[in-house]
Order: sequence, then structure tokens, then C-alpha cells
Amino acid sequence: MKFKKKRMKYTSKKTLHSKLEGYEDVAFTLKKMTEGRRVALNMSLADAKATLRDLIAESQTILPDTPEGQVAPPIDPAQFAKYQTLSDRINTLVEKDINMAWLRWGLDSITGLEIDGQPCTVETLISDGPPELFAEILTAIRSEAELSTEARKN
Repeated sequence: MKFKKKRMKYTSKKTLHSKLEGYEDVAFTLKKMTEGRRVALNMSLADAKATLRDLIAESQTILPDTPEGQVAPPIDPAQFAKYQTLSDRINTLVEKDINMAWLRWGLDSITGLEIDGQPCTVETLISDGPPELFAEILTAIRSEAELSTEARKN
């Protein structure tokens, strides 16, 4: 008796449908995490992550942690302004560099959506797309790419 060898089939992409009201006909295809893609993502994020760590460390020197139940000491207005500026820089870095890198890295295509009469692409989603769909896709990319707590234990 001869046995046929079965071949394992692997798909490096995953298509999801939007769960947002009004976007039910929109589908987006994500690139699954692979070792090569993990390296590429980490390389594209390296500078932004280093800057982010520096900004966070600097901001923590301005507003030190206050133990729970204690009142924070008054802060100098100039120091508070500096803290707010650092906070703005952190938010901008995350929105401009980190989130965009994740989206460009993980989104393969979008179907069922036109923007200004043209089929939606990754770049038109970034520049002109609906913010709620952008957020949904970004969340899906991160969810699909990042290891779960259980996977990390193994």
C-alpha cells in the first residue's frame, strides 16, 4: 500500500472584514508575522523606539512618581511646560513614525473601499482614509503580529 505525502499549506497573509458599522463590505489583507518580516519591522522601528525611550526617560525626570496616597509636590510651571512638550513629542512620534511603520509593514491590501473615487491603498488610507478604519486595521495588525502572553511563555 502506497501512501501519498501530504504537503502542508501555509498562507502568509490573512484577510479580515471590518467590524465597523458602515464598513461591512470592506476587507483588508494583513501580512502574517514571519522571521524575515519581524526583522524588517524591528529595523524600521529601531530609531523611533530609541527616540521614544529617550523622551520617556527625560519626561520621568520632570514628574517623578508619587507614592499612592500621597499628594504630588507642586511643579514649577516651566517644568510642567517642558513635560507637556515632551508628551506632545512622544504622541507625535507614536502617531507619525511608529503607527505608520506598523501599517506599512502589516497591511497588504484593502478591498471594498474607494477614497475620492479611487481604490484604497495603504498610502491613501494613511493620508485620506477614515480614522476609525485606520485604527481598526492598525489594531488588527498589532494583534495578529504580537505574541500572546501564552505564546511568550512557551
